[in-house]
Amino acid sequence: MRFIYLIYREAGLDNRVQQKGRYCQPSKEAVLKNSRQAYQGVSPMQDNLWAIVLAGGEGDRMRPLIESWLGSARPKQYCTFVGTRSMLRHTLDRTNRVVNANQVVTVIGKDHLAHLRASLGEGISSGRILEQPMARGTATGVFLAATYILAADPNATFVILPSDHFVYPEPLFVEELREFVRMAEAFDNRLILVGVKPDRPEPDYGWIQTGSGQGERIKQVRAFWEKPAYPQAAEFLRRGDLWNTMVMAAKGRSLWRLGKSFFPAMMEKFESLRSGLEAIYHGDTRGVGADPSKVAYSHLSLLQEIYEELTPADFSTELLQWASDQTLVFEMDDRVLWCDWGRPERIWNSLRSIRKTPRFSEALALSRPTLLGA
Repeated sequence: MRFIYLIYREAGLDNRVQQKGRYCQPSKEAVLKNSRQAYQGVSPMQDNLWAIVLAGGEGDRMRPLIESWLGSARPKQYCTFVGTRSMLRHTLDRTNRVVNANQVVTVIGKDHLAHLRASLGEGISSGRILEQPMARGTATGVFLAATYILAADPNATFVILPSDHFVYPEPLFVEELREFVRMAEAFDNRLILVGVKPDRPEPDYGWIQTGSGQGERIKQVRAFWEKPAYPQAAEFLRRGDLWNTMVMAAKGRSLWRLGKSFFPAMMEKFESLRSGLEAIYHGDTRGVGADPSKVAYSHLSLLQEIYEELTPADFSTELLQWASDQTLVFEMDDRVLWCDWGRPERIWNSLRSIRKTPRFSEALALSRPTLLGA
């Protein structure tokens, strides 16, 4: 059985202990000891701001290009399309300028750990890594990370970022992110998203219909539309709606409340996992009914069991589209270029706009124009 656990690198915790060239399960004593060290590393909190970086996608639409370019499949967030940094490294570098690196949790897919280590390089802080047992959708990844964080810091505020988006220039985006987080603190009972002014009727993106203003640069959300048909997207562009970047922020308790409203079965399971983690972090088994070492070890298998029982859950279509009355949107400065790099042609067009060339264009010598959307 493959055990999955939060890897606290600062505390030296990895659920797989390497012995004689192979990985094995850790002892209960090692799990408990390192879990307590991990908690001590983040408590007491000087800052309750945490980041959740979503890096669990497989990037199926980019697979043909990446296989032709690199010779093997690799999720796009671990690829270096320009310069010397992977998309995930760019995301973490930006995030670490806003959030303490020790309070950044990156959610990755099953068997992504080798890709992650290769894409970040030696000596690069990746914060805390949470590897999922299997793919169960964006909502599951968000609330799994929230479970681990809130068990350690019940007063956490979250900023949630995808790992496969292009932004330029980065310093201006970081300043926007700081302002966005300040807004989230001010509207602590709402989920706030970053919206971008569109330049085309893009049917592959999510769209936000805005309502009345709630302050400087903050508006009420009237409705969400996920991947509309082209005629709808053209109408959204005409009336001034925004693209949804899926960059979000919320107080932990507000996000948890939304989860319980829209994913009650999933959240019931995560409530159980959270209780077990709190027992590990605090060395307190009240309400758990087991000694700390048993809780520390048994929750590893509990996470696997939870994922096996869950069905995929999508944050956009199953929560956002039904929770517009509980969400606000922050319109990003239009000097920031933003793009979801989910298709090869978007990478090409984004980089061309800043006079750069993707690394794959030279490697492929443009001999496969269909891969570039031409």
